[in-house]
Amino acid sequence: LGATEGAAGLGPARWRCPSCRLEFTGVLGSAWCLVCRRPLRPREYLTAWDVARRRDWCVGITLDATEAPAQVVAFSRFRRVPWPEVSRRISARAREYPGRTLLDSTGGSVGDPLLEFLDTPVEGVEFTAKSKVNLVQALQLALENGDLRYPAELGQVTEELLAYQWDDQ
Repeated sequence: LGATEGAAGLGPARWRCPSCRLEFTGVLGSAWCLVCRRPLRPREYLTAWDVARRRDWCVGITLDATEAPAQVVAFSRFRRVPWPEVSRRISARAREYPGRTLLDSTGGSVGDPLLEFLDTPVEGVEFTAKSKVNLVQALQLALENGDLRYPAELGQVTEELLAYQWDDQ
């Protein structure tokens, strides 16, 4: 992705009423809607991180996958950040958006050392060059088909993603 740096986040909702569609944040005294008294459904968040050494970008994306289409609710892209700060940002996102957190961290990748220092549960996954191409192509298709929603402030990033071409294709 291109040369911009920053983060976007809409703030997490923890519960959603499937009946009246109201959203509730924080810890509730019961798992029932305060308006229509129907059972609430917990939000399902999925966060993935691709970490990099000094010259490349670290990227983290969080999706609310509670219902289709999925919604991008937080995005970060940064570089030249010390490892303790990268670790802090990953842990903070995992606490803010509870759910599955994935980190490119197996097979001797850059993320391996981070797993030891994170204070939140993170799953190590191995991305290969081929799987990264497949992932970007799947994201491009989801964006083109409207299967993935995103906040307006990520418009530039999604335009970059849609135009991205791998050098070795």
